[in-house]
Amino acid sequence: MTMSTRLQFHAPASEVGTLLRRWLAGLDCQGVALTFDDRRIVMERDRWDVTLSRANVYLALFRTEPFLDDRRWTNLEFMDQNPGFLSVMIMHPSDGHLNEMMIGAVASEPEGFKCWQRVVARARRSLLRGATLVGVTGVARDDRSHRYSAGALALAEEGVLMTTTGRDGPVWILDGVEGASSLVSELGAERRAAAQSHEFY
Repeated sequence: MTMSTRLQFHAPASEVGTLLRRWLAGLDCQGVALTFDDRRIVMERDRWDVTLSRANVYLALFRTEPFLDDRRWTNLEFMDQNPGFLSVMIMHPSDGHLNEMMIGAVASEPEGFKCWQRVVARARRSLLRGATLVGVTGVARDDRSHRYSAGALALAEEGVLMTTTGRDGPVWILDGVEGASSLVSELGAERRAAAQSHEFY
């Protein structure tokens, strides 16, 4: 039986190395960074911050040493050959917005899955939560379960938008941001006006 666990959250890539070390405390893991051009970088635990700060990457964490022999594999083929890992999608701020990150695992082996499940639960407990989600038409709703880090809050305070599909998609206004309710009203009004303008034409 295949089991899965996942958590989506906002955090800057510069903070992820520190967060991961906290979430993985007590576990001996091998990290492999998968780049979008099918390169793989085996990472030493004390250098995670350096690797993760370079570019958007897909980080695969293994409880045992992964099979890396065939360098001609695509990343999908590499993942097929090494199932049961914990994955972390690392995103960098771009054009004034930060897309959501994701940590999760899909596994069929119960012991390994329980291990990753505990890591995801630890991540969930450690993050701040609570936001208002403003949709593309300006409709706003509370999202009490939305998670974000202290680093994401600092970026939001500087005006960086917390997004999932880019700055034109849904935007989370984090509860911890000063003047959050005013920001929700302003963004909602702006998007409603834009939606009405498109309807007119």
